[in-house]
Amino acid sequence: MNKSSKKVITTISVAGAMLFSPAIAQNQQPDLEQLKQQLEAQRKELAAERRALEEQEAKLAATKRALAEQQRRLNALQTQITGKPTPGQTAETRETTPPAQGAAAPQPVGQAPDASAQAPEIPALVETRGVLTPRNSLIIEPSLQY
Repeated sequence: MNKSSKKVITTISVAGAMLFSPAIAQNQQPDLEQLKQQLEAQRKELAAERRALEEQEAKLAATKRALAEQQRRLNALQTQITGKPTPGQTAETRETTPPAQGAAAPQPVGQAPDASAQAPEIPALVETRGVLTPRNSLIIEPSLQY
């Protein structure tokens, strides 16, 4: 390539860039409008998600309050039944729960077994024979097979 052809190519390139610059700028306008619309849609979506999150947080707080109330009632019922506070019960809850009504001292149920009716004593294996055959003894067990 010689110098003159390089100048021609450079001139054509500059002229083409000047011609297509307004077209590129016009093509960017719709892209900019489209981006603005997308941004606005995302803002609306984000606001809706925030509202949903706030609603869920409110429901969670209400559920936690209901759970705490149920736990307090359960502890009060257990205290009424057993007469003793549960291990997880706080001092405030213990003070506010009324004492168990009708709770009497424990009484024995039924009759105790007689002292004379104890189980018979069984001699230990050491005193009698062991599980193994004693030394210097022979045991014959007669049997008949047919």
